[in-house]
Amino acid sequence: MDGIIDADVAQRVVHVQRSIALSRNTVLSLGLSELAGSVGTVDLSQCTFSSGDTYLALENPLSGGTGQCQVKFYSDRCVFGPHAGVGDRKQPLTLLTAPTEVLAGGQVQWFEMLNGYSADVECLLRDAGEPAARQDFAGTWLARWTAANCLSPLHTADGVRWAKPLPTKPGDLEDVEPAQFTLHANCQGAVWDGGTRPIGAPLDALRIPTPQTALQLPSATGGATPGRTTNSTGGF
Repeated sequence: MDGIIDADVAQRVVHVQRSIALSRNTVLSLGLSELAGSVGTVDLSQCTFSSGDTYLALENPLSGGTGQCQVKFYSDRCVFGPHAGVGDRKQPLTLLTAPTEVLAGGQVQWFEMLNGYSADVECLLRDAGEPAARQDFAGTWLARWTAANCLSPLHTADGVRWAKPLPTKPGDLEDVEPAQFTLHANCQGAVWDGGTRPIGAPLDALRIPTPQTALQLPSATGGATPGRTTNSTGGF
């Protein structure tokens, strides 16, 4: 698995809430179990994601067997944002990829409400190992999960875009701040929640530690010393 968030989803509930995740490759990689009848749940709530390749990936077990577990996704007011600026910008971003037999076997269920998708997210559902190809949102995504499971999705040319472009140099991505994931005031995503509030992570409540401060402890004098994170307000 190669996501910035890796987890074995079988018999687990994976919560990702009120967070920002940025990856040049895959954001969330989920390993499947060979145990038939097992169920995993993925709960995504008020998150902002940016990727240079794939947002969500289901993967067969490392043993080489076929994943047998059922996976249920719940996604609420999440932003699947524009291209991260690194990687192959000519290749459409993939929303969800999974092994062919997992998709064909109906092992995946998806439920969403008020999600926003950038126009860069053009490959909605892809068999693992197949190249990304442009797909129609209604004809692929909504047809697969049904409109009853996808409440008020936002997937338009100007639905989700940043107020300012993200850095395009990989080294500069280490210093991004929550404010750089602000939605443009004129895009629909900025008021998609109730007509007044932006969807995605609550940026004003997040503080992302820099690489220099991510592993530090308060000292007796109030400073910071190496140890563990001093970030207590969410984010990475």
